[in-house]
Amino acid sequence: MLGKRCVATVTYDILDRKTYLREQTRLYKALIEDYDPRLPPVTMQVENASLSTLNPGADLPRFEVLLTLVFMKMEWRDERLQWNVSDHCGIEHIYLAISDVWIPEITIVEAHSSEDYREDYKKFVWTQDFPFDHQECYIKMMSQSFSAWEYGITITMSPGLADNSSAFALMGNGEWQIRNVSMQTVFVETGDQFPFEMSTFIIAMKRNSSFYITMVITPSFIINVLSIFGVFLRTADSMGKLGMALTNIMSVTFILGILATALPKTKDLPRIAIYVMVNLCIMVLALTITLILPYLDNFTIGRFGVKDSMTEKKNNVTNLFDNTKVTSA
Repeated sequence: MLGKRCVATVTYDILDRKTYLREQTRLYKALIEDYDPRLPPVTMQVENASLSTLNPGADLPRFEVLLTLVFMKMEWRDERLQWNVSDHCGIEHIYLAISDVWIPEITIVEAHSSEDYREDYKKFVWTQDFPFDHQECYIKMMSQSFSAWEYGITITMSPGLADNSSAFALMGNGEWQIRNVSMQTVFVETGDQFPFEMSTFIIAMKRNSSFYITMVITPSFIINVLSIFGVFLRTADSMGKLGMALTNIMSVTFILGILATALPKTKDLPRIAIYVMVNLCIMVLALTITLILPYLDNFTIGRFGVKDSMTEKKNNVTNLFDNTKVTSA
């Protein structure tokens, strides 16, 4: 027996949480008592330093700078942080703060700058159905320092939000409306001795499309319909029709420019952009027909006008001959 601190000398099982915390505190004090994190030991060597790309992708702004997010993992051995497992009731590992231990200093030689960076949570929004799109925002949480067997995250929802649709409606803003909030927890087995547990909040959102319907879709539709009726009016002259059509085309092109600056550049064209492009194509087609119709009329008169005059004169002579015969009789 190892005194009152341990339960058994063979299996080193700790049967209660209080005993484990006491032994962990004793082990921490034994390790840190004579340990100086400012003093690197001579015998220390970096065992492994691996570099893995988390988000491979190129972002080439106007200054031609390639931005790539990478994650570097370092492993090293420090002989000062070792103990006899049998002296601490079978505790094989312990978690320490970064400020308590010495960390090897590694510098990227060709780096322009290096800084500790923290980014706000961002969500990639798919705009294929814009502005009638629905989005799901996943907020994932996990512990990267502890195993799932030792450290778990339990997520719950406030009783005032559970099964309360009116409360979800108040959580939105002018552009987005919260439809539902759900939760899920997944246990991920990585194949090594440190599996992790990932807890996720799933926020279902719907975009408020009334602004885009009022400011873009409805005015574009009305202007397009009125312009089409205007270019086919018989009483309007050709220059008036041409000016009306070109004005409409310029207005639709201006709307496309606004959408191009407001929407992200993705491979899927949003529905509102397709709608505006269809209006533009219809107006261009109407303008083309308006410009071609006068030439078609001239071509028809030039080709069939003489024949029609001769036919009309022949019919008049025939009618006159018939009337003469009737009078003579």
